[in-house]
Amino acid sequence: MLLLKRIKPIIFFVFVAYVLLYVFSLNYKKGQMSLLEKAVVETIGPIQKGVHHIFSYVGSFFDEYINLVGVKQENEELKAKLSSLESELNNYREAYLANQRLRELLGLKKSLSQWPTLAAEVITWDPSGWFQTITIDKGFLDGIQIGMPVVNAKGVVGKITALSRHYARALLLIDPNFAIDSYIQRNRVYGIVSGYKNGMCRMQYVQQNQDVKEGDVVVTSGMAGYFPKGLPIGTITKIKINKAQLFQEIYVKPYVDFSKLEEVLVILKERPVVNYGKPYKNH
Repeated sequence: MLLLKRIKPIIFFVFVAYVLLYVFSLNYKKGQMSLLEKAVVETIGPIQKGVHHIFSYVGSFFDEYINLVGVKQENEELKAKLSSLESELNNYREAYLANQRLRELLGLKKSLSQWPTLAAEVITWDPSGWFQTITIDKGFLDGIQIGMPVVNAKGVVGKITALSRHYARALLLIDPNFAIDSYIQRNRVYGIVSGYKNGMCRMQYVQQNQDVKEGDVVVTSGMAGYFPKGLPIGTITKIKINKAQLFQEIYVKPYVDFSKLEEVLVILKERPVVNYGKPYKNH
C-alpha cells in the first residue's frame, strides 16, 4: 500500500505525458518535431523508461510471489500426505509385529496342549522398582490363581503373586525373590534358578564336581510348582569355581527379553491326567 501511494503521482504524470504524445502524434510529420514535442519527449522519456522498469519488476515480483505461494501450498500438501503415509505404515508395522507375536504364542499354546492356558496382555510394569513385576489384564474371574506360571514364546516369564477380579500381578524370573527348579538340558544337572541383577539370573546349588559349561541351556525341571517340564529359562554365560565353596557360581542369561513383554500365556492350575510327555522346545 505504501508503494502504491508513492507511485500514484508518477503514474498520473506518465498518463498525462502519454495523452500529450498521442495528441502530438496526430500532427506527426515524418522527420519533424516541434519544439514543444521535443521538450515533452526529452522530459518524460527517462520517466517512462523508469516506470516501465518499475512495472516490469512489480509484475515479475507478483509472478514469483504467486509461484512461491503455489509451491508452499504444494509442499504443505506433500508433507501432510507423507505424514499420513508414515502413520499408515507404522500402523501396518505394528499390526505385523503383533501378528508375529500372536503366532508365536499360538505355537506355544499348541506345545502346551496338555495344559490349559490363558492369553493375557501386559498393561504395566511395577513403578516402584522394589520388585520386578508386571500387571496383566486377566484376574481371578478369568480362572487365574496365585502361583500359576507365566510364559511367552521365548520361555519362562514369571509366576502370579497377586490377584484382583480383572487383573493379576506376576513376579518376573529376574527378580531375586523368584526361584524355580531347573536342570541343564544337556546332562540333567539340577539346580535352582533365581533372579540376580541387571536382567540376569543365577543357577544355585550345583556342586563343584558337576559338569557345567558356558552355553548350556537351562530348562524347567517340572519337579515343583505349576511349571511344566522342559520350558526354556536361559543360557549359562559365566561360571565361577571357588574350591573353598561347596557350590559353583553359575550365571544364566534369560531367553525372555523382559523390556519387550506385551503378550503372555498363563498356565492354569489344572494339571494334565497324562504324564508330561515331550518337553516344550524353543531353542
